Amino acid sequence: MLFSPQQTGTYNGALRIDLNNRSLAVAVDGSTSAPEFSLQYLEPGTNNVLPVQEGGTVAFPPTPVDTKTTMTLVVMNRGRGTGFVNSIVLSGADASAFQLAGQPLLPAAVAANEF
Repeated sequence: MLFSPQQTGTYNGALRIDLNNRSLAVAVDGSTSAPEFSLQYLEPGTNNVLPVQEGGTVAFPPTPVDTKTTMTLVVMNRGRGTGFVNSIVLSGADASAFQLAGQPLLPAAVAANEF
């Protein structure tokens, strides 16, 4: 028997085997492994990879007016199952000072142990 889910979730069904004088019936259950996302960024100038916790801050260095500082963000799936990045959104009172650049086509599947 093979379990091959096409999307995340929990699945169940039934299996029946008919023999000469009786039948055997059992339930079958399966679920996909869960993704475990983490976020890191590449610090400009040092190229250090720094983690960002949920609700944390990505701190840009002081940047002169009319110039740009680029920050590379990496979403890593450290879980055992494939996860999906459905959207990336900037918000907040000063969000107009930031813009997204080079983002992948979304939704994007992120396999286990990939980024």
